[in-house]
Amino acid sequence: MQPDRTADPARHAGSARGLGVCDVLRVELTARHRPGLERALAERAGECRRRAHALLAEAQAATSPSDDPEVLRLREELRLLERIRAGLPDPPAGAFLLLGPAGLVLELVADSLRAAVGELAAGLEEGGAHPAADAGPLEAAGAWITTALDCRAVEAFSLDAGVDPVHAW
Repeated sequence: MQPDRTADPARHAGSARGLGVCDVLRVELTARHRPGLERALAERAGECRRRAHALLAEAQAATSPSDDPEVLRLREELRLLERIRAGLPDPPAGAFLLLGPAGLVLELVADSLRAAVGELAAGLEEGGAHPAADAGPLEAAGAWITTALDCRAVEAFSLDAGVDPVHAW
């Protein structure tokens, strides 16, 4: 995605940037994002492993070839998840970048946002102290909301809405 000087400056001030024709997203994250992203990466990798294992078990039982396209796709996704995880800075303090295929990055942001909002909602349902007593869940949810909005702005951006079929509606 090339910078467009006619675009609203807010499109360039957020934490998300499209690289190429939004094949790759580069998202600037903070230490507040780190726990949620690590959980999302671990959960998604675990799900990929479980699904691939189940498909391979089915293939062995049916004596069908193990080069099932879905297994190959799951292995590739797992490889990408492990690469993203390995790219996280150590020690885990401070700002860092999430860089990866746009679809996967958007899904990780959505998963992390869902988890942060769910944690916040669960805390509010407990009826404990005022939500401001523990600002952590509020800050995490707020950080992921901002990131999701920035990603949405990049994903929805179009130089020419009449040519871009996604935006032609």
